[in-house]
Amino acid sequence: MNTIKYPTLENQRPGLWSLLQSATSRLWQNNWLLTSLTCYFALQFILFTILALVDDTVVTGANAWFKPMKFALSSAFYLGTITWMLGHLPTRRRLVNGLGYGLGIVLIVEVAVISFQAARGVSSHFNFSTPLNGTLFSVMGGAIMLLNIMTLVLAIVLAVVKIKDRPLAWAMRGGVLIALLAGIPGYMMTAPTADQRAVLEAGESSPIIGAHTVGAEDGGPGLPFLGWSTEVGDLRPAHFIGLHALQILPLAALVLRRRGTGRLSEKQQTGLIGVAGLSYGAFMFLLIWQASRGQALIRPDALTAGVAAAWLGLSTLGAVAVSRR
Repeated sequence: MNTIKYPTLENQRPGLWSLLQSATSRLWQNNWLLTSLTCYFALQFILFTILALVDDTVVTGANAWFKPMKFALSSAFYLGTITWMLGHLPTRRRLVNGLGYGLGIVLIVEVAVISFQAARGVSSHFNFSTPLNGTLFSVMGGAIMLLNIMTLVLAIVLAVVKIKDRPLAWAMRGGVLIALLAGIPGYMMTAPTADQRAVLEAGESSPIIGAHTVGAEDGGPGLPFLGWSTEVGDLRPAHFIGLHALQILPLAALVLRRRGTGRLSEKQQTGLIGVAGLSYGAFMFLLIWQASRGQALIRPDALTAGVAAAWLGLSTLGAVAVSRR
């Protein structure tokens, strides 16, 4: 007589909630305070999402709460990743803990200013229309400067500390380095546009100094939620891609470890991570180059498309060459 086998807890795949609980538990073991701050930013994202649904205030062509939503979510990922990295550092953990606390404070200040300005219904970035707005943007600029300095220290720590898992070690190093280089398009945004420079050179004050876009004023047609311009160059895609190398490259190393064990040696996996890091960084600079020429992300010209094709081809050849060594 055939018996019916019912699914048990042992043979069921864990659900999303179980995975979140497991991840949070591991982060908590690494550093409970940084994990709490990560959860704080995640809860802020939920709060700002609710506010975006009930408040239709528009700032620079988008819902006022979209920017706080994006920054809160990005901060949660950023700080959560730093907390996760702690579990892979055999030494210098006290220093990295301190860096994590500093990064947490900086991100709290950043998101607080952005959400405060959203509540007032005014732009948080490049806004010098009043002394208060100018001061708040300067505070944000100082906070980001501190964040970059601490990220640089973290990059140095990762470079000198010996980590047993070589592919993961190089993924973390590459991710932090590219995230640091993502400050380049960020600083490019703060430079006055040609029109703003003309106003300043005439001895007049400009209410806005800096822009996300190249070739037009901020606030034009853009991709849903992200807001990236669909008509002119926009430096935000490069900034976004660069910052999240912090998550993408370590994730690639973890996937390689899981899928490549038995098929790829540690040397091959390390080489593939090296190719991925170089390719990822090159892609970020490709986006910077495209935006600085006034081209929208979704409207590349023939030259940009050709360079992108060459980038893809070289990346593929590099990956194939390394995997066959």
